[in-house]
Amino acid sequence: MLEQQRNRFWPWTAPLEEWLVLLTLAACASFLGSAVRYIRDSLDRRKRPIATYCLLGFVIGPSLMAATWASELLILEGESRFRPETMAAVCFLAGIFVKESWNYISKLGRRHFAE
Repeated sequence: MLEQQRNRFWPWTAPLEEWLVLLTLAACASFLGSAVRYIRDSLDRRKRPIATYCLLGFVIGPSLMAATWASELLILEGESRFRPETMAAVCFLAGIFVKESWNYISKLGRRHFAE
């Protein structure tokens, strides 16, 4: 049923496996979130946006999907079935807050691996 609906709305995804479509959705949603944050920051004259955060946003979505898939937490329904709408929303928000995530990871890295 779900695959028939997917093939009706997005026929180009028919030859792709479901996990690949979800991985693409996660990457694109997080990239879109980071692009929205970049545009918002570029409109503020006091902030200097950094374009590489958009690329980091492209990576954080699939990473979040892998972490969720492994731990079977937030986005699962039934027998290991992702809900695409919820996953896209979470990855979009992760893309928006990618700058804060990177700063947090950098601070932890400096604390643990400082000379």
